[in-house]
Amino acid sequence: MPSDTLTSRKIATSRLTMHVLSGGSQPGDRPVLFVHGNVSSGVFFRDDLTRLPPGFCGLAPDLRGYGQTEPKAIAAARGVRDFSDDLHSLVVALGLDRGPGLVLLGWSVGGAVVMQYAIDHPQLVAGLVLEAPMSPYGFGGTHGVDGKPCFPDFAGSGGGAVNPDFIARLRQAGDPGDVAVGRNVVVIGGGMTAIDAAVQSKKLGAECVTIVYRRGQQQMPASRHEQQWAQHNGVLIRTWSVLQALHSANGRLAWATFADVAERDGRLAETGQTWTIEADMLLKAIGQTLDARVVPGIELQGGRIRTDADGRTSIAGVWAGGDCRHGGRDLTVEAVQHGKLAAESIHRALERAPR
Repeated sequence: MPSDTLTSRKIATSRLTMHVLSGGSQPGDRPVLFVHGNVSSGVFFRDDLTRLPPGFCGLAPDLRGYGQTEPKAIAAARGVRDFSDDLHSLVVALGLDRGPGLVLLGWSVGGAVVMQYAIDHPQLVAGLVLEAPMSPYGFGGTHGVDGKPCFPDFAGSGGGAVNPDFIARLRQAGDPGDVAVGRNVVVIGGGMTAIDAAVQSKKLGAECVTIVYRRGQQQMPASRHEQQWAQHNGVLIRTWSVLQALHSANGRLAWATFADVAERDGRLAETGQTWTIEADMLLKAIGQTLDARVVPGIELQGGRIRTDADGRTSIAGVWAGGDCRHGGRDLTVEAVQHGKLAAESIHRALERAPR
């Protein structure tokens, strides 16, 4: 029911303690669970919680590691199932599994969470509302209802760039919290992958985690909000530095040397100053490079695929979108929009094609 008052509370479930914002409710109201996206929390939906019509009660939980919910480790090999299992433990703890069917609203990553929930608990779900969702199996690179990878190395899903030995340890661990991480972790990069790697290393028990980026914080691909989220979780960010050397002791990584750099005539140049940092684990998250050999003859601009406004490339019958397209940003919602525009353009082209 509509209410201008929100209730903030922490609920101890069978898996973890979760923070939940909720609006007013009456007996028999149908629950509407609002599930947030990446680098966000339930407070994102505070206005929506007060605007539900009579007969509905809104709840907006913080996913694990976000907001005021317990910051437990996430098992990457399970996709978003840690989140969806947490959500179900909250539903059970609140007794919502015994009332009217749930309406689940998911935004961005939250869309994947509620889809996974509906797959696992279809008997409890009365409706799904999806806003710019991702797949429950990741950002791409999978197909079919069971999330089968398109390629053996999970290319297209982000998994192809991860250290395979580290992934093997994650898969073999009964609890992701048992996976050994270094005491002093250094992450090289400045995008969302670097932020995620740094924060998760901290949550897995690393004492000191440092992100090192070659330019300033304003030039980092990760948003300012994401940078602040990392710093809030105890991650240090050092800028204008490039890796110069790695040093070992007793056959293991012990420390790293970085060179200070400055921008001169649009290019980075070392200043002559260096600094060292203890490091027993180094993670590389320096982005990806387009291999134009995969599509011979395609026109590039700035190292990415040149397209028109609809995503049409220089090759007939080929469209492109997302961050491989010139001007594209590393944003899921923008890639979804590119896909929509390209689909409409493809549809128009097919309608005009001779039959």
